[in-house]
Amino acid sequence: MPKSVYQYPHLARIHQEINSLFERFLESPTGSTAGLWDPPSDVFQKGEHVFIRVDLPGIERGEISVLIRSNAVFVRGLKRPTRYPQNALVCFHCMEISHGRFEKVVHMPQIVDARNTTARLKDGVLTVKLPIIRDRRGSEIEVPVEEE
Repeated sequence: MPKSVYQYPHLARIHQEINSLFERFLESPTGSTAGLWDPPSDVFQKGEHVFIRVDLPGIERGEISVLIRSNAVFVRGLKRPTRYPQNALVCFHCMEISHGRFEKVVHMPQIVDARNTTARLKDGVLTVKLPIIRDRRGSEIEVPVEEE
């Protein structure tokens, strides 16, 4: 009986990468290569905040923008290629470090307060902290009645 690709972890990773590449290419409005680098990220809730952590090694603060629109967070930027010495012949044995423009879109699991959101880049990790706005529909709120 043939074995599943998922019984071989390295093949499963290649399968995942190829699927991700096709999805990003097909979602691109022009079919361009923008966004081919997909930095890894974590999204989690702690207390009254949602946090987004994105690994952006080697990227400077000026190369990153964070936008919030329609309950989605857009992290955009540019990872410049590594510069190698020009005065010597370079022969690569392995080349896995990606570079280029990227856009990471994270749809929020909660309604967040965009005006009080903060973003911080430290040691190649971007952390976006988004305060949660609690939905008050369906809850009882007593309204004081004043006398004229």
